Amino acid sequence: MAEPTIEALRQAFLDHESRILCDWSPKLASFQDRNPNNVRHAWISSLTLGGTLGNSAESLALEFHSGLNVIVGGRGSGKSSVVAALRQLYSNTNGLPHRLKDDAEDFSQTVFKDATLEAQHRLQESQTEQNARWTLGTGSQTTIDGQRVPTSFTATVVSQKELFERAAGDKSDPELTSRSLLSMVDSGLGQPYSWSQAWGVPAVPATTVSQSFEELVEDARAHWTSQRRGLHRLTADLHQLPALLAQVAVLEEQVAAFSAPEVKARLANIELRGSEKAKLEEERKSIEGGIAQINSVMRRFAGRGLATDAMPALSEEFTPVATGLDEISSDMVGYLMRIEGELRARLEKFDVTTAQSPWQALVNGAELDLEMYKHELETKGLSPSEFSRLQDELTRTRETVATLQASGEKLVEESSRCAQSWEALLNLYDLRRGARMALLDNVASRSGRLQFTNAPAQDTNPWIAFLRTTAGIRENGYVPDVQELAQWLWKGPEAGLGDRLAAWQSFLTTKEVKPFAELTGLKPVFLSRLTTVDESARYRIAAELPEDVTTMAFLREGGKAERPEDWQPVVQGSPGQRTAAMLAFVLHHGKEPLVLDQPEDDLDSEWIFKLVVKELRQSRWHRQLIVVSHNANIPVLGDAEQVIALENRGGTLAIRCTQERLADGTLVSIPHVGPVESPHVRRDIQAIMEGGVAAFVLREQKYNNETRAHRAT
Repeated sequence: MAEPTIEALRQAFLDHESRILCDWSPKLASFQDRNPNNVRHAWISSLTLGGTLGNSAESLALEFHSGLNVIVGGRGSGKSSVVAALRQLYSNTNGLPHRLKDDAEDFSQTVFKDATLEAQHRLQESQTEQNARWTLGTGSQTTIDGQRVPTSFTATVVSQKELFERAAGDKSDPELTSRSLLSMVDSGLGQPYSWSQAWGVPAVPATTVSQSFEELVEDARAHWTSQRRGLHRLTADLHQLPALLAQVAVLEEQVAAFSAPEVKARLANIELRGSEKAKLEEERKSIEGGIAQINSVMRRFAGRGLATDAMPALSEEFTPVATGLDEISSDMVGYLMRIEGELRARLEKFDVTTAQSPWQALVNGAELDLEMYKHELETKGLSPSEFSRLQDELTRTRETVATLQASGEKLVEESSRCAQSWEALLNLYDLRRGARMALLDNVASRSGRLQFTNAPAQDTNPWIAFLRTTAGIRENGYVPDVQELAQWLWKGPEAGLGDRLAAWQSFLTTKEVKPFAELTGLKPVFLSRLTTVDESARYRIAAELPEDVTTMAFLREGGKAERPEDWQPVVQGSPGQRTAAMLAFVLHHGKEPLVLDQPEDDLDSEWIFKLVVKELRQSRWHRQLIVVSHNANIPVLGDAEQVIALENRGGTLAIRCTQERLADGTLVSIPHVGPVESPHVRRDIQAIMEGGVAAFVLREQKYNNETRAHRAT
């Protein structure tokens, strides 16, 4: 109870299942320290719509209870603004169906363009209070240790329209419902690093806490692409090895034709003498250069001296000193002149001696023999340069063969690494699939009336769209071909999926059309079009996998869970049944605060009582619920801890208030906020939701026979 009053006690005993837990109740085991009043779940404690609002002259401030909160009010009273504000602070519009996403963003632009939204929330377990603040320019930020960081505290915000859109399906896109369901599931999975602890699946590969599933997958794709590209190039190179070995044999035969033993000896002698002559000439040029340097030094010092240079008159003391140094310079010039002359004479003598030496005769003979050899080749129609080219080509080809043979030893290792990187990518999808199914199994267990099945990699429409975009195929181009490819690749027998995927990736890597066309029956012209796609795009396409298709079924009213025929797929249900099933999913999915905007729409009152009210009464003990409703069953039979009545007071959004005079004459304003035992709250529920007390009593009178029978029972 909010306060210990007689009315609160009456309400407690009237609805004891909601308000009273005896110390022997088995329900206490689900509460920490067996204390239902010990709040440990995360919850939002207050909300302020401030700044300049597009639909209110003043700000609006609300405080929430940690359990069930119900917001009531007439049209234009600000209920939608409260829901939109909580979405901006603690959720986003990314996962909404397109139409609702556009509507939500338009509302935010119109109403919150110049607004400042603030809220306080408490963290799970520790109950640490934090402050979140949102503006259109900054987005939602939370103050932590004096620093503003992006808000990580989350709340699930769901409207009835969203529930219907997510469950409605689409004839042109049969997997839309699955996609919508999985987007809600993924929002409740948390970061991959926590999946092992939260959902009991194997731990994800070592990563940082901040990495999302998408980031992990992108890293894995990039790693596999790099490995696959390297493996393809290595394989392509090794395919050349047989041809290169044959080429080596041909070149060796051609070189051998030029290199008979007697020819080899003859050419070796020519090469030796030519090499010796080149070395001798190089050394002689070096010596001649040294003599030229001596001449250069001699010329630099010739005719100069301190005593002879044109300069101011020398002092008597300096003249003899300068003259002594000039004598040394003059002697050096003389010495260098004599040395230069001697060296040039010796060099001339060397040239004469060398020209008459036996070695020079051998060199002359080798040069003459070379000319004769060239003439002999020319008479046979061969070129001396051809021999050199063949030798160079043979050397290069042998080196290439040696390199490829060494690489061939790495082929098995590289193939294994590539396979491991692909397995790592598939493992990420398997881990997420396991986490998803663990969450869905938990929802199914808690609800008792929902059932989920999963078909891996069957949502092909987004995959087809990705293929078209990445390959640059226009919207109306190759339509049946793309569909046939998706059907062959993803819709075939599950046992052969690995082989089909390997063939698809091989085709994109090698661009070999014929074998893939024969395997698949696809048109070669379509496959040839895919081979024109940029290499990086082809590898990216090869690494893309379709999403799973998850089907939700609900237990028909009065059905038995053990009877398969009593379960009906949600897409086959009526609008009300679809909404009810999605609502049941939302109510049992996650532990973060849940904001529901008019969940009763599309549901008749019987469904509201049997489903919505029942689930709200159970969930509020372990989860905060903030519900906007027009149906009295929700706040009254749901026994809300707090009802907030809003109104539009002359263009200002506000909480309804009543002026009352206390016993001492003081006039106070009583806000219409509190549980059902609050008389102001009850009157608001009666007026807004029941049509007033008179209408309620009149209905009761008309139902007199049934109500008397019910009381008697």
